[in-house]
Amino acid sequence: MLSHLVALLAFQLPNRGLAPVGGLRAVNAAMNFAKAKPIHTDPSNPMKSVFKVEKATEKQLAELGVKSWPTWSTEGSAKYKTGEISALKVYDTNELSYIISGKMEIIPEETGKPVLVQAGGACCLRAPVRSPMHPSVQNARFGMPTLSDFVTFPDEFACRWHVLETVNKHWFLYDAMGMPDV
Repeated sequence: MLSHLVALLAFQLPNRGLAPVGGLRAVNAAMNFAKAKPIHTDPSNPMKSVFKVEKATEKQLAELGVKSWPTWSTEGSAKYKTGEISALKVYDTNELSYIISGKMEIIPEETGKPVLVQAGGACCLRAPVRSPMHPSVQNARFGMPTLSDFVTFPDEFACRWHVLETVNKHWFLYDAMGMPDV
């Protein structure tokens, strides 16, 4: 499978105007995306991705090898400034992103309704606790931290970004066949 992926990437790179340096770009992409695959597809057409935001699971993160994917940040971006709504962006490939930190709203051109995308955080369940050292009632947090969001941006998806907090994300670009689109 990995050798097939490397061969496919080596073929695609020159077609995208990216000259592989001794095949290094293809090998790095193959290693980064060896386990990556689309997760949000149209039930009536599994070859087509759909816009969707959902909380990741530990199982998904491990199965997809998300931690090995490249990262990108809105920090210092001229297009995606915190507190401002971006110009219209139309995706020219499919993208699956995992939010590492930050928060933004994606505003699909089709609906105009903002969809919140954010990193996970601490669980918010609070309960009163008495400590032997401090007998007064105190608040304590219980539970596991929540995981961050996965968001799928399908090919030709038109939207605006409203960055609420600097966003850092892992990303995977893929074609209609689910293969890396580097």
